[in-house]
Amino acid sequence: MSAIRPGEEGGASQHVVLSQPEPRPLRVSGWSRAEGVSGQPDSDYALYVDLWHADGTPLWAQTARFDTGTHGWQRREVLILPAKPIRELRLHALLRRHTGTAWFDDISLEELTPEEVFDGQAIPAPRLASGARSGWFVRDVAARSPLVPLGGESRLGLRLERLPAMGPLETVRATDLTGRDRAITLYWVERFDARRPVWWEDARRSVPATGTLERANLVQMGAGATGYQSLYPFGCVTGEGAGRLLGAPPLEGPRILRIGLHAPTRILYAAFDVALTGRCLAWRDARGRGRAQASVVHAEVDPAWGFRSAIEKWQRLFPEAHDRRATRHGLWIAFTDPATVPRHEDFGFAFHEGDNSVASDDRLGILSFRYTEPMTWWMAMPPEMPRAYDAAIALARRHAEGADSAQRAWGQALLASGAKGPDGRFRVEFHEAPWTRGAVWVLNPNPRLPVPPGGATKGSLSYTRQMGDRLYGSGSRGTLDGEYLDSIEGWAEHLDYREESLRHSGLPPAFTVDTRRPVIPTWFSVWELAAEMRRDLRRRGRLLMANGTPWRIHWFLPLLDLAGTETSWLPGGRWQPDSDAVFLLRRTLAGPKPYLLLQNTDFDAFGPALVEKYFQRSLFYGVLPSMFSVDASSHPYWTEPRWFERDRALFRRYVPAIRVLSETGWAPVTHARSSNPRVYVERFGRNLVTVLNDSREPVRATVAVDPRALGWKGKGSAWAVDLVSGAKVPVSLTGAAARMQVELGAEEGR
Repeated sequence: MSAIRPGEEGGASQHVVLSQPEPRPLRVSGWSRAEGVSGQPDSDYALYVDLWHADGTPLWAQTARFDTGTHGWQRREVLILPAKPIRELRLHALLRRHTGTAWFDDISLEELTPEEVFDGQAIPAPRLASGARSGWFVRDVAARSPLVPLGGESRLGLRLERLPAMGPLETVRATDLTGRDRAITLYWVERFDARRPVWWEDARRSVPATGTLERANLVQMGAGATGYQSLYPFGCVTGEGAGRLLGAPPLEGPRILRIGLHAPTRILYAAFDVALTGRCLAWRDARGRGRAQASVVHAEVDPAWGFRSAIEKWQRLFPEAHDRRATRHGLWIAFTDPATVPRHEDFGFAFHEGDNSVASDDRLGILSFRYTEPMTWWMAMPPEMPRAYDAAIALARRHAEGADSAQRAWGQALLASGAKGPDGRFRVEFHEAPWTRGAVWVLNPNPRLPVPPGGATKGSLSYTRQMGDRLYGSGSRGTLDGEYLDSIEGWAEHLDYREESLRHSGLPPAFTVDTRRPVIPTWFSVWELAAEMRRDLRRRGRLLMANGTPWRIHWFLPLLDLAGTETSWLPGGRWQPDSDAVFLLRRTLAGPKPYLLLQNTDFDAFGPALVEKYFQRSLFYGVLPSMFSVDASSHPYWTEPRWFERDRALFRRYVPAIRVLSETGWAPVTHARSSNPRVYVERFGRNLVTVLNDSREPVRATVAVDPRALGWKGKGSAWAVDLVSGAKVPVSLTGAAARMQVELGAEEGR
C-alpha cells in the first residue's frame, strides 16, 4: 500500500535471478486498486520490470499500467519476449509522480515455454489445413478464444468474408452476429519453409529466425490485444533462395497492426486488432451490427538484399504513398522570418514553418506553411490556480461562454470534440512550458465530427475546405504553399472513449488492452484530419508537411509530402546522435521525399566540431539538417548571429551536397557493400554512394560496387568524386566489381 503526496514515491520491489540458458518468455501479472490516484495512466503507476540479459545488456521498462482515479481491484499483465537469455530482473509494483493511494496484491512472475506464445500472447499458434499455404484466422480477444480459421468463425458469433483478391492484396471483412461490442484480432498467416530463415529488423540488421523465438519489431502503443504495434508497415523474412514481404496497405487507414514470424512453426503473420461496434456509423452493416475490414499485401523479395529489396518492392506496389511532390529541397526554418538572416542563401532555406512572412518568403523562393498542432489546446492558467481537473474545466467552460472570440472558440471545441477517458472526464495534462503554463487538453480533430451551430470542433479550427478557399484563393496575401502539422505523433497514448468519437470515426475502432472496450486512439483521429487535408491540398496543388514522425507510427508519412522532426544530440551535455536504426526508419518511410531535422540544443556547447559531425551524419542519409532552439521555443538559433555566423562556412560546405542527395533520391538497394561492418553504405539515384564510419575510431574499408547496376562502364581504373570536397577517389574496375578504398575519421560521413 502506498499513500503518495507530491514529490514522494512508493511501492514494492523484488530482485529475481533467472540465469536463463536460452531466451524464454516471461509473464508478469498482478492486481491493484486505487483511491484518488491523480493524472493519466502511465508507467509510473504500474507493474514495472527492468531486465538484464546474460551478456549484460539491459531491457528497460517493461510495464503493465493500471488506471488512475478511484477503482476496485484490476488485474494487469505484461508478456516479455526477450531476444537473448535473461540473467536477472527487478520487478516493481510502482506508484510515483502521482498523488493518491494504491494497493497491490497477488503479483506473480511466470516463465513460459515458447510453444505457449504466439503474437506476444499466451495462446497457441494457428494450424493451417493440410496443403494450405496461407489463410485468414480470427480470435475473440475478450473471450480469450483460440485462433479460429475462416469457415469456423460462426461459433464465435462472427462472420468472415474473404473479398476477391486484387493482385497481391488479400482482404477480409468481419461482422458481429451478436449485437454486442466485440474485441477481435484478424490474422493473416502464411508458411515460410525456406532453410536458414532470417528475420529483418531494418535495412541493416537481421537475426536468425530459427529455434523457439518469435520475431517481431514492435513499439508500445497502449491499445489492442497486447498494447504493441509494428514499427514498420511490413515485415521481411528471407532464407536460402527465398524472400518474403508481408504488410498492410499504407493508405487504407490505420489499424493496430503487428507483423511477425513464429519461428517454431515457420508462420509469418499479420495481426489486426479491431473493435466491432454498432455505434460506429461507418463500420456497421444494414442491421446495425459492427464490422471491420483488414487487408494485407504479400510479395516475393530478393533474398540477397533482404529488407532493402522489400523496401524497393513496397515503393513499387504503392507509388501513391511515395510520390515526391515537393520539388524544392533545402533546410527547414521554424518561425523566424528567413529574410532577417543576412545572406540567407548561404544556408539553403527551402521550408518555412509559419505564415508570418509569406510575401517575403515568395521573393526568396522559400515555401511557407501554416502552423497547426492538430490534437491539443494549450490553455494558459493563472500561476495561483491549482493544476487540477476541476479548476481547469471550470476555466475552460468560462472561456466557452466568454467575450474573447479566440478563447471562446477553443472552449467550444473542447466541449464538442475533447477526448474523454473511461470516467467521462476530458483528457488533460498540466505542463509548465515556455509557450504556455497551464493545461493541455487533448482533442479529437476528426473532420467527420459534427460542428454545433455557432460552435467549433478541433477539426473546424484546424482545417476545412472553406478555410482552404480563403487561404489559397486569389485574394490571399502572398502564396502560401501548404499546411504544417506539429507534433503529429504527440499524445498518441490517449484513448478517446467519447461516444461521439466512436460514432463518427471513419476508421474501425481499436480496443483497450485491459477491459477490451472500443476506443479511438488520438492518433487515429489525427490521421483522419491529415488524410482529409491531403485530399484537399493535392486538389489545390499545395503540400502537407509534419513534424515529429516517424518515431513509433508508420501510418503518417504516406500522407505527407515532406516530414521532419526536432531532435537533441547533446542531452545533458553528452554527444548522442540519433542511431542508425532511427535514421533508417526515417529514410525507409520517407523514401524519395525530403526529410528534415531541427537541432534543439545548447548552441554554445554545440560548437563547430559537433555541427560538422551533425552535418556529416545527415549527409550520409540524405537528410537536411537545420537548427531551432534549446527549449524548442525561445532564443532561436537563427536570431543569434554569433551562432549562425560561426557556422556559416560549414553550411556552405555541406548543405549543397546534402541537397543534391535529397534531390536525387534515396535508393534502398545499394548495389554496394563494405568490407568493414563499422562502415555503412547508402546509395542515392543511380550512382551516388555515401559512406559513414559509425564508430568513434578511425577506420579503413573497401567498398565494392556492382558497376553494371550503377551504370558504370569500362575497365581498369576510374575516379569517384567527393561531393563535398571535390577530391577524387580512385576506383579499380576488376571483373564484376568496382572497388574504392576509403579512410574515415571517427564518425565521419562522406
